[in-house]
Amino acid sequence: MLVIGIDPGSASGAVAWLHADGRAGVSDLPLIAGALDPHALHALLLDTPEPATAVFVEHVSAMPRQGVASTFKFGRAVGVALGPATMDHDRRRGATSHASEVDKDDRHQKPRSQ
Repeated sequence: MLVIGIDPGSASGAVAWLHADGRAGVSDLPLIAGALDPHALHALLLDTPEPATAVFVEHVSAMPRQGVASTFKFGRAVGVALGPATMDHDRRRGATSHASEVDKDDRHQKPRSQ
């Protein structure tokens, strides 16, 4: 079993994974020209030793008094993270991934349509 979590911050985001046997890892999100690189994130999610059982993306929102440009950039990073996270990465391996948004405040899962 492999569970993946994504913190979609555009400059400080990360992806973490946890195996059933307790092995874990974390990596910075791949950036290109200061923005989240969707192709590199997709490749990162595919490059796992076993099929992902679930992929979770932190449920985020804009901060009060955050500028329009930074809010847009942050929203773009969230969208770019959700795309690869909700793709069926493991079809070629005979398994499917499940993606959910996780609200860091209440920890309730909000399933995403696939």
